[in-house]
Amino acid sequence: MATMTATKALVVPLGDECVKICQGEKVDIESLPADAVDAMTRLGQLVLDDEYLPAPEPEPENDSDESKDGHESESQFDVAADQIGLPDDIVAILIENGLLTIADILRYGSENETLTKIKGIGDASEKKIQEAITAASV
Repeated sequence: MATMTATKALVVPLGDECVKICQGEKVDIESLPADAVDAMTRLGQLVLDDEYLPAPEPEPENDSDESKDGHESESQFDVAADQIGLPDDIVAILIENGLLTIADILRYGSENETLTKIKGIGDASEKKIQEAITAASV
C-alpha cells in the first residue's frame, strides 16, 4: 500500500460520495483517483510520509489585509476550496472541475463570466461560493 500524509483536512470526491481526510492522516493513494492525487500533491496537500511536518504555530495576524504595495496578499487566494466553508457537494463539483483554490475559482469565473456553466452549479450554488470567498477574504 502506497501512502502519503495529508497536510490539511481535505474532501475528495469519489463518484457520488466524498471522502473526508484529516490533517496528518496517512492516505492510501492507490484508493484515490490519480488526477486528484496529482492535484493535491501539486498543491502541497499530500506529501510523502517522511516529509510531513505538523503545522507550525500560527504567526500573529498583521493589522492590514493588504501588503506594503497596497495589493491583497496572494496567499488569501491560495486557500483550498474545501477550506472556505462550502457544502461538501459543491466542493466535490469544484474539485472535479479542477477548481482547487480560491484563485482557480476566481480565474474560472473571470474567464467564463459565471460559475453556472459548470454542471451541478446553479445560481444558488454560485451565490454560496461567492459568499464563502468573500468571507474567506475578509
